Amino acid sequence: MIGRPGGRNLMITNVSMGTQTGHLLGTASRLATMNKYITAILLTTGTALLTPACAQSDIKLTLNAMNPLMYNPAYAGSYEGISVSGIYNTQFVGFQGAPKTQLLSGHTRIGDNIGAGLSLIND
Repeated sequence: MIGRPGGRNLMITNVSMGTQTGHLLGTASRLATMNKYITAILLTTGTALLTPACAQSDIKLTLNAMNPLMYNPAYAGSYEGISVSGIYNTQFVGFQGAPKTQLLSGHTRIGDNIGAGLSLIND
């Protein structure tokens, strides 16, 4: 402190620009990193929202007794002879895009303890 006439004191301080410049560079680096994260999040979200969703689901048939091979493949060859069955199922009749399911299956015994079966499904 330096005394001045009139009772006022003047304070002189040493200001170091080096520490403030380093602090600003650290902030700029953090901002650049944060911008990268924000860009990645926006790209991922935008891609997810603009891509049409497609999913898989099991067919819903209530006719288990009519086609046991569909639900239990071990049923193939369970008795002598050839068995063929077909099912056509429509849900929500009258609505556009209503689900329709066609199923054709058959099985037979080809040995003492061996059976073969085939199921064709269109959903």
